[in-house]
Amino acid sequence: MFYDYADSGSWTESTYRANEDDFQQHQAAPARGGRTWRTAAPRTQMVGVDVAMPVAIAPTGLTGMQHADGEILAARAAEKFGIPFTLSHDEHLLDRGHRRATRRRRSGSSST
Repeated sequence: MFYDYADSGSWTESTYRANEDDFQQHQAAPARGGRTWRTAAPRTQMVGVDVAMPVAIAPTGLTGMQHADGEILAARAAEKFGIPFTLSHDEHLLDRGHRRATRRRRSGSSST
């Protein structure tokens, strides 16, 4: 039952099915000019911040149902790979995230 919940869409699931159909039509194209994913440098800036690649993790919705610290773990993964992560509006997570970031800044450490 949990799998059905996690792997589904709302109401008629029409948007879910449309997204699946659209993604099936797109495939990764070979790089041009002799560059491959091994030699490509996707580093860039997003809203003035240096990032490893132009990707971000936004609130993914109910990650706490998959793991008690789901959003915390996703934030750690984003930090590890140098991409932005945005917190949800959950006050508990915001407070924990703020306290952790404040401790890191004070200690000069970047580990979580």
